[in-house]
Amino acid sequence: MKTLRSRPPHDTLQTALRSAFPVDARRLVVFTALILAVIQARTVVLYSLKTHVALPGSLTTRYQRLCRFVQFPFPEVLFPRFALSFLPPGPVDLILDRTNWKLGQQDVNILLLSAVWNGFSLPLMWTLLPHGGASRSCVREALVERFLKLCPRSGDLVPARGS
Repeated sequence: MKTLRSRPPHDTLQTALRSAFPVDARRLVVFTALILAVIQARTVVLYSLKTHVALPGSLTTRYQRLCRFVQFPFPEVLFPRFALSFLPPGPVDLILDRTNWKLGQQDVNILLLSAVWNGFSLPLMWTLLPHGGASRSCVREALVERFLKLCPRSGDLVPARGS
């Protein structure tokens, strides 16, 4: 008698990603492995992820592969549509958050638009700011407007209160 086994998370995620991200199969393999590694390692630092990512090769080879992958530009519309497709129907709370840190002497300043669901923040779109410190309201408004043009469920989105 055959026993029913569930599909490994890698296969399930790759199937979901394939329908939303029309990319080369090799990039899709790296993308899937990268997402699962980020979840497992709880970091987005590529150098740390090389030990968690389920890809063949040495640690150096994996790191180089990850570095090449993140240089590949994805069409902006793919991320928010894919992320929102997993949320239940109905209103979605949006939050804007900014993070800033130094990489050597370089400021890294990111303004991030996220959807909130069950206490989890799901990144949708972001803007890299060319300076350290706070963002101007026109920059925040432009990010939200850019998102609303791409979002198929814009009528269901509401700003989160108290954020």
